[in-house]
Amino acid sequence: MHIRHIHVEQNYECMSQDAANFVIDAIAKKPDLVLCLSAGDTPTRTYEILVERYRAGHFRTDALTVVKLDEWLNLPSMHPDTCQAYLIERVIEPLNIGRTRFVSFNSDAHDHVQECCEVEAKLGYLGGIDLTVTGFGINGNLGKNQPSKETGIIGAHVEKLCDSTRKHPMLHSVDGVTLGWTLGIANIMQSKGVVLLASGEHKRNPLRRLLTGTITPEFPASLLRKHPDCHLFCDWAAFSVP
Repeated sequence: MHIRHIHVEQNYECMSQDAANFVIDAIAKKPDLVLCLSAGDTPTRTYEILVERYRAGHFRTDALTVVKLDEWLNLPSMHPDTCQAYLIERVIEPLNIGRTRFVSFNSDAHDHVQECCEVEAKLGYLGGIDLTVTGFGINGNLGKNQPSKETGIIGAHVEKLCDSTRKHPMLHSVDGVTLGWTLGIANIMQSKGVVLLASGEHKRNPLRRLLTGTITPEFPASLLRKHPDCHLFCDWAAFSVP
């Protein structure tokens, strides 16, 4: 199985422009789009371009719903290093997304099972995710879904983070974060479309493994090769396939 749609651009800026155009086209076709977004360095420029185009009147967000893909667990909800703070600053407020149209994990919720059930219920009410925009980690993690020999956890859940994920740049000023909230692989695979982003030489080997290696939960991003409508947007620095 292969990812059917691969868009290779000259550099990070061109990749981000291409990905933003794809998202805008999706919103134009379905104004009440349910858009699942991840935080992190890779999608940042894509989000900036979305804001620029929104302010220029290229699309509307009156009916758009945004779903947060994942979150660090046990940080205060508006700690500057949370995915919540990242998305509110870069997407939710600039695109005028009302809080009732922002579905997210509460990073400091005490009842983990209830919190995950509530997120799943909200997704069910919305009819599922239309489009997911995400990068992936060097260990293949999608959201906070870590490499595993098991695929038993399929929906929203709390995940124990491996060492490489705990070294994520978002946690540069935070110690002791060992768990994360995340939508499960099943939620991502049930998304009607996926935009997968990869940029930079440090993603070259992980991207090669994603595209040509074994499809396995030990490299979660490889499972997207089974998705019927996954679009990979990458730059030449990341794209290197033997």
